Amino acid sequence: MIGLLGTITEQMQAARWHEDERATPLLADTTTILTTITDLAHRLDEILVQPTGATNQVAWLEVTDSTDAVTVASAPLSVQELIERGLVHQRRSAIFTGATLRTGSGFQFIRERLGLWDVNISTVDSPFDYRRSTLLYLPTDMPLPNDPHYQQGVETAIIEAARAADGRTLVLFTSYQQLRTTAEAIRVPLERLGITMLQHGQSSRYRLLQEFRQTERAVLLGTRSFWEGVDLPGDELTCLLIARLPFAVPSDPLVAARSEEFDDPFMDYTLPDAVLRFRQGFGRLIRRASDRGAVVLLDSRIWRRRYGQAFLDALPECTIRRGPISNLASAIERWLAPQDRRRDQ
Repeated sequence: MIGLLGTITEQMQAARWHEDERATPLLADTTTILTTITDLAHRLDEILVQPTGATNQVAWLEVTDSTDAVTVASAPLSVQELIERGLVHQRRSAIFTGATLRTGSGFQFIRERLGLWDVNISTVDSPFDYRRSTLLYLPTDMPLPNDPHYQQGVETAIIEAARAADGRTLVLFTSYQQLRTTAEAIRVPLERLGITMLQHGQSSRYRLLQEFRQTERAVLLGTRSFWEGVDLPGDELTCLLIARLPFAVPSDPLVAARSEEFDDPFMDYTLPDAVLRFRQGFGRLIRRASDRGAVVLLDSRIWRRRYGQAFLDALPECTIRRGPISNLASAIERWLAPQDRRRDQ
């Protein structure tokens, strides 16, 4: 097919179709189609027929139930070689910076993923006083995520937190399914409180953030793309809820392939990867030194499982409160109250 389309394109060019105003668009469309199909065939050949660097590649098919579309995907197991060849070795020096490059107190995981062993490491302390700015609330009666009553706890906590914060609340999920289930359950209760609910998937992230900023009292429900790159400083956002710890899906082809590289895939890959994502989500709240707000963690594995401490250790030193969901609203109200009122309380 590519050969035949190429022959047709050559004949069109030889016949000087580009000199005819009526024929020029047809020649342009044919050329574009030829280029697209050629590139697609080349990529399929690399993935399925003659994979290059096969030991560092994982390929898979994605089939959706709602459509007949089939996607062929490929990704490197490790980006070490790409970074070394395409960036590090091409420059006299390179500086990697970020607020979430560390898991706990070390850089072992990110150095392993990026292959940055022969580098100097420096940590710059945050200019934010998190003990004064951030309340970290842990609902002690929150069921585990696999408990039948967990979802009800999530819905109750969101409504109570949003009421206490007068809207201005972001809720981070790890799956669209839980987001949609939660949205259906809390929409009407929030409307009764005069709070608008914005849902990821109903519009683009840019438009949702714009509407969130412009709406006086709103709750925004977001999934993975909202865990990073969201900047809502000051009173635009005063309450953040994290529904579940952001563990990667074990059945994901890339996650499964990378896990096979480790003797203890959970501790060496899955856990530190989730801790980095968790820190990114936590960082959505405090964006300026003058910001103040509350973070509510709704995944009780943080305090019910031994590995949960790794998530708490990765956070800055906040003011921590533990109590039942029934005390959540009052805790947030006291924390967000003006300073003179807090003294009276």
